Amino acid sequence: MIRINNIKKKYNNTEILKGIDLNVEDGKVVAIIGPSGSGKTTFLRCINHLESPDEGVISIGGKRVVAGSSKKKEILELQRKTAFVFQNYNLFRNKTAIENVMLALTVVKKYPKKKAREIAEELLDKVSLPRERFEYYPSSLSGGQQQRIAIARALALEPELILLDEPTSALDPELVDGVLDVIKKVAKEGITLIVVTHELSFAAEVADEVVFIDNGEVVEKGRASEVLGRPRELRTKTFLRSIQREYSLIG
Repeated sequence: MIRINNIKKKYNNTEILKGIDLNVEDGKVVAIIGPSGSGKTTFLRCINHLESPDEGVISIGGKRVVAGSSKKKEILELQRKTAFVFQNYNLFRNKTAIENVMLALTVVKKYPKKKAREIAEELLDKVSLPRERFEYYPSSLSGGQQQRIAIARALALEPELILLDEPTSALDPELVDGVLDVIKKVAKEGITLIVVTHELSFAAEVADEVVFIDNGEVVEKGRASEVLGRPRELRTKTFLRSIQREYSLIG
């Protein structure tokens, strides 16, 4: 189980995270929802120390990090158990699709290039990137294709936990479903996922648990069907109504 206890984070004198707790069983999918500026992305980045939390304890796969007192080596060991998929892909612009995936294998896992290429090809096939695109640079690929590469790169690390930060928010609407299908496929393989998303139908279908964060704190969490279908808290109900209204206007 992944255990996250009392995560706090300030920027200047502004509290962004006010003591968030979250336990995730191995192989489960947790969707985090909430309004813009509520602290969702900061929380995700604190889990694998892309941002350093001011307080709190994070335990992943037997590795435990205490904010402010753990050594760099301990933080690095925890980071190696996670992979992060960013909103804007964060691919190396000077490397092709397959080179982006191979890099994780040659640098982090120290695989020889031949083996790294074989694994990278398998992973790009898994995320349904056309083979004729393997040697393309990111600038020549669509946003959906770039996000598929980013997911393949995350899988290459064989992490115990994949963190996905609004993985479809930078995509044109017609590309969203394809990327969500890839994430659904990954979820079925039993990899633990924490996904920040505004795609409520995706959360309802894929997530085992939904967590609603607002103003830096967990307002409500529980089974997806309960939080999305029968929310208890007024703030959750208000947020869900606003999202549904926004999508009905777009539709």
